[in-house]
Amino acid sequence: MTDLLVIFLKWPEPGKVKTRLGKDLGYKKSAEIYKFLVSKVIKRISPMIDDSNAICWCFDPNYREIEIKKWIQCELDLLNINNIKDQIFWPQSSGDLGKRLKSVFNKFFEEGFQKIIAIGTDCILINDILIKSAFELLDLDNDLVFGPCSDGGYYLIGIKDFKSCVVFEGIPWSTDGVLNRSLEKAKKYDLRYALLRELFDVDTIKDFNKLGIEISDFES
Repeated sequence: MTDLLVIFLKWPEPGKVKTRLGKDLGYKKSAEIYKFLVSKVIKRISPMIDDSNAICWCFDPNYREIEIKKWIQCELDLLNINNIKDQIFWPQSSGDLGKRLKSVFNKFFEEGFQKIIAIGTDCILINDILIKSAFELLDLDNDLVFGPCSDGGYYLIGIKDFKSCVVFEGIPWSTDGVLNRSLEKAKKYDLRYALLRELFDVDTIKDFNKLGIEISDFES
């Protein structure tokens, strides 16, 4: 296999995930919401997981590896996916998101993968079709593929050469300028890129309300 899908996720510990939601809803409830988002993302991308594709779960913190494997196993069992033994579990490195992305891309390009796509678990509308489209765009004359978020970030990043990781350098992470600064870097270094359709991450109550789901359904 030459293609790899990397899924970034965290152990759903109250106060460590969805903290912006937690300030308004309570950290226990926001952790339950995060678990819900992860479950929905897994379901929506499940054809990729169940189709002999190379999958890497890039998790944090590293000391929760056993619990995270059990959690993912339970999610996959619900979907009748039984190939978790073939999947990779790799701890996130330290540092900001740019450093963590560079670290995992470097690791797996060195292992021989030729196209790598990384996603998070905040964008509930992502699906296998978008991910397959991203791989196809990398097969064309593109060095990078971005999945733009309405908040100015991106829900997906795909590259086929480690040199493209330059787009992660000097980026003001967690601001509305993330995508634009990365695109500026791409242009500066003559890297060709493609954009998928814009979606949104679930970071605030306003974002969550767009899904039409009652927050009261979650434990406080």
